[in-house]
Amino acid sequence: MPQKIGGGGRPLPYEKSDGRYIDGVGKSQDVWMPKMVKGGLYDGAGSEDDGHCFSTQRRVYTQAEEKQSKKNALNALSERTFSTQVDDVIKGKFPRGNAVYVGVTPKILQDVGLNGELPMLTTAKHIKKAVLPKDEKLHNHGLTVEQLKSIPRKISHPVMIMDSLTEANSVVIVTNMIDCNDDPIVVVVKADGKGMYNNVETKANFMLSYYPKANFHNFIEKNIKTNSILFIDKEKSRKLSNQTKVQFFGKLVNYDFDIIIRKSNAFVNI
Repeated sequence: MPQKIGGGGRPLPYEKSDGRYIDGVGKSQDVWMPKMVKGGLYDGAGSEDDGHCFSTQRRVYTQAEEKQSKKNALNALSERTFSTQVDDVIKGKFPRGNAVYVGVTPKILQDVGLNGELPMLTTAKHIKKAVLPKDEKLHNHGLTVEQLKSIPRKISHPVMIMDSLTEANSVVIVTNMIDCNDDPIVVVVKADGKGMYNNVETKANFMLSYYPKANFHNFIEKNIKTNSILFIDKEKSRKLSNQTKVQFFGKLVNYDFDIIIRKSNAFVNI
């Protein structure tokens, strides 16, 4: 990893750069750029007092670039954090009574109407049951640990989103993952829920469950009949249809793809 350089040697939040920079003693080396200055601009003219690294060339960032960079960094951090918490839950080291932090609410879920100001949480109990050998009577779902850990990324880039037909104020997110029976793995998220995090009750978009959806063909038909579908990714849905035991893609031809079809009916703060 490139060396991190900050004014006075202070540790700073850095964002990656492909450029080469000059450190405080004039040595050229790869570095990580620090967090942008207020307003979204970084001109490379740093000093030991302001904590910026020294640059051989000027680089000006737009506010849009800064916003996207921060979002990418936060999403990556969220996934690493969730992965670590999953390990702690499985090992029995996670604090009792607290929810697990999944990450920020992805933009695609905000686009269908969920409150983007709220974090996403889930329970340690659901994590444990998700990775236990599949048993429908005990509601154990047989996911692999890696599948579970990838959920923050998968729900940010879903195959489909629809209003839940069984859970009030909730949406169902279809991922591109399948289980050993070729059933697609779905995630149910309750909008504007609540959970204990760091021993404090907080509002959150709460992941109620994540499991392989059996009889997926019937599931799609019911959502079509009830006009519950909110979003469909064309390529992902085509690929998933080919992977599963049933071909469902043909039933979606009357929908617009890759856009928000409509907002969720879930009770959300919009």
